[in-house]
Amino acid sequence: MDLFVKHINPNPVFTQLQSVIKNIVFSRGLGSDFLLFGLKYYIEHNIPLNYPQGLYYVVQNKNVAAAYKQAQIKKEKQEHKIEIKEEGKSTQFTYNPVQQKSLADILQ
Repeated sequence: MDLFVKHINPNPVFTQLQSVIKNIVFSRGLGSDFLLFGLKYYIEHNIPLNYPQGLYYVVQNKNVAAAYKQAQIKKEKQEHKIEIKEEGKSTQFTYNPVQQKSLADILQ
């Protein structure tokens, strides 16, 4: 909401803005990080957006979805870095995968 007020419309109808955000995140099941990424994308690319209902266009924009996927792939690659340690004459490779918790881990 703060980003919308600062960059898009300084005087929105806050109940409409909250309703649209809740509908996108909870009813449609899209992540709030995707909505935030899309809003930043619109601001960076100077795409006009004047009212809260325009956020539906943000999450449906194919360019935003493609850029979001690329950003997620880039982020994932950075998390899976391979470390190379040199000790003496031999080289040792280590791989540190990201540990994701499953439902079984949570129940233990």
